[in-house]
Amino acid sequence: MRFFILSLCVMGSLVWLGINKVSARFQIDQYSFALNDARLTWNELEDKRNRLEIERSRLLDPNRLEPIAQKAGLSVARPDAIVRLPEPHRHDKAGEMQ
Repeated sequence: MRFFILSLCVMGSLVWLGINKVSARFQIDQYSFALNDARLTWNELEDKRNRLEIERSRLLDPNRLEPIAQKAGLSVARPDAIVRLPEPHRHDKAGEMQ
């Protein structure tokens, strides 16, 4: 009877270890898929950021803006027409003013 109970405990432990190993492997696979998806998303967002930076540079090109401004009747401001405003107060991470 003791041998039967001992055998049953050993077999139960082996089954439990096997189930835990399969469960752990399943979790590893799930995390791997999620990490791969995150990498793909990261790469897509980096590509989009690069495209947007190029487009921004193209749109802010003075050679492009100058004719548009002239059509709208705008010209370069005279030095005496420029008014400098004070810097706004900045807050640090704790919310306190610097």
